[in-house]
This record gives sequence, structure tokens and C-alpha cells, in this order.
Amino acid sequence: MEKSAVLNSDKRITCCLMILTVFFASSCSSSQELSFNFDKPQESMVFLDSRYKGYRLTDIVGSPTKTNLSDYDYDFFYDLSNGYLTVFPSEINEGELSSFIFYEEIGGRSYINRYEVFLEWTLPEATFLQELSRLRMTVYHGYDGDRLLKYSENLFIMPSYVGMYNTSSSTFEYAIVDKNSLTFRYVILHNVGDISQIAFSMDYAPTKLLKDSDLAEYATGRGLSIYYPVY
Repeated sequence: MEKSAVLNSDKRITCCLMILTVFFASSCSSSQELSFNFDKPQESMVFLDSRYKGYRLTDIVGSPTKTNLSDYDYDFFYDLSNGYLTVFPSEINEGELSSFIFYEEIGGRSYINRYEVFLEWTLPEATFLQELSRLRMTVYHGYDGDRLLKYSENLFIMPSYVGMYNTSSSTFEYAIVDKNSLTFRYVILHNVGDISQIAFSMDYAPTKLLKDSDLAEYATGRGLSIYYPVY
């Protein structure tokens, strides 16, 4: 009887261990789906964080419209991007301005986590040159060091300064420089869904892979970001 009881006890222990092993393996497998491989080269555009694929997203419609200079609110865009914003100018007090703004909370966080902002600013030549100088010298002060915006000649149809591009969180931040018309086009995107949700000209949308541009060295799993030490 004692021997039988011991055997039954061993069987129960073994069974429990097997259940725990299966549960642990399942948990690891489940969490793997939500994690990001920062070492895998980026092979396709990402416009939506994988954690939000099951959410119903509002279609982004409309187009840029003329905007009063006094309505420009840098602090709003700063809060919208959760503090990750270095490309946009801190103030606009001359020139002509057009903009398109969309934002939506899609769950899981305490701040707005889906947005699309396009800002087109045409200025006098002297101010244009000042803004161009600002973009060239803009630095993000990270805990691990300072990082400048990245300059590209061919990521877009015109030269650009990039803060983020195709990161694992599906975020883009850049400014396109049009010297001929003395115009800057500033963009921040996060979780827009897909390219059909772009409400401004596709000429200024992020459609090119980093690996096919002069910023190919940043084409890692997390993409280019001056906010994280990933390159």
C-alpha cells in the first residue's frame, strides 16, 4: 500500500510538472508574438503596431487646409507624440501655413496613440535659411548621448531631416526641404494603419524602405530613431 501511494504521488507530481511546462511554453509563445526582434533587418513597411491589429480603426480622411499662424501649437504636437518631437519648429510667426491633423486613442495607453500630422510651411528666404540651419543643428539629448537629426538626399523626392522612420512602434517623424519654393513639409505618423490612410500628397509619404536609401545603415528591426540607442 505504501509503495502504491508513493507511485501515485510521483505520478501526480509528474503530471503537475508537465502541465506547468506546457503552460510556461504557451506563455512564452504568446509573449513572443508581442515582442520585437531588433536584430532582424526590416524588409517591409510597418504602419501599425502588431498589438493593435485587432482594433477597429477610424478611416483617416480629409486633406491639408490653410491654417492661421496663430493657431500653430507646438505643445499640442509635443504632447501628442509623448515628448518625441524634434523636427517641428517651436514657433511659427510668419509665412504661409497649411496643415492636416488627425488623432485617435485606440486603447492600451494613457496618451493618444494613433495620429497623423502634416504641416506645410512656406516662408521668406531669410527665415527659410534660419529654419534650415535649425534642422541641421537640432540635437536630441538622450541619456546615452546626443544625436542629430539624420539627413537624407533620397529617402524622399527632396532632401529631408529624419527623427524616426519605420520603427517597431510604427512611428515616423521627418521634415522635407523644398528649396525651390522655400517650403518645409513636416510629418509625424503613428499607427496610421496602412498607406491608404495618408491624407496628404503621396509625394511626401513614407513609402521607401530605409535599406533602399542613403540611410540604409539604420535599416534594423527598429528602424531609425534618434530617441533610442539602436544604431
